[in-house]
Amino acid sequence: MRENRAVVLHTAGTCDSEAQRLIDFACGGMEAIGAQVHRIDAETFLFAPPQVCVQLDEELGRQVA
Repeated sequence: MRENRAVVLHTAGTCDSEAQRLIDFACGGMEAIGAQVHRIDAETFLFAPPQVCVQLDEELGRQVA
């Protein structure tokens, strides 16, 4: 994140409370730099810096970077 790169966070296998803490921490850091947060599925999140364009892939019905 510090290097202005997109980061995918997959929380499968992590207990709910730890997953929530990770997501909250990442969201806070990304908010500080004006980045985007996108939920890919129930356990996967995409954190993208402002200069990355994220588009919805209509065929797959989800977001792609």
